[in-house]
Amino acid sequence: MTKRHLTFVAAIVLTAFTAFAQRQPTRPNQRPNRPGAPGLENAADNIKEWARIRTADGMRVCHFQAVLNAFIQVDNAMDPMQPNVSASKAADLLEAAARAVPTDNDPVSFQLRSLMITAKQIFDPHVSPNIPAQRERFHREVLEPAARLVTPEVIAFVERAQQIDIALQAVAQAQSDMSALIVHAIHGDCGTGGKDSHFE
Repeated sequence: MTKRHLTFVAAIVLTAFTAFAQRQPTRPNQRPNRPGAPGLENAADNIKEWARIRTADGMRVCHFQAVLNAFIQVDNAMDPMQPNVSASKAADLLEAAARAVPTDNDPVSFQLRSLMITAKQIFDPHVSPNIPAQRERFHREVLEPAARLVTPEVIAFVERAQQIDIALQAVAQAQSDMSALIVHAIHGDCGTGGKDSHFE
């Protein structure tokens, strides 16, 4: 067999193999993602990570709001219009507030601990009580700064959580759509996909 014949046979075999390979269907688990399409595993992992981060963030701001609420109770307890107003009552409420202050290294936690120190100085039991002056100072030096610290943190958390809630609603809708498609695929009930449908 000449060299020319060998080349000719090799070309025929190569052409036949290429045509056969092109006719072979791609298995679902071998189908590559479209360019730019996220993998399903990554999507699931991202959702889990979002939930984990937001859960931790929610606990963080919950503690901050608990401290702010305690400061508000102290301020209300010092209201001259309320019965049984006393600096000792405010001091008792501050002790309860101190237990709510986070002890971590978060910058907001640190500042809340500093405000707690100021509050205890204002209601020093060794100083003769002056309720109007103490309340005014507490409001100015503790309650208002605490509100300026905590409120933006809570608002930011709510906004981030709402964004994730919208994303999860979209995921739930996609899940519902996929479930419907699975039923159609199993039963071969493709519906009327338009005027070009082959199943009409």
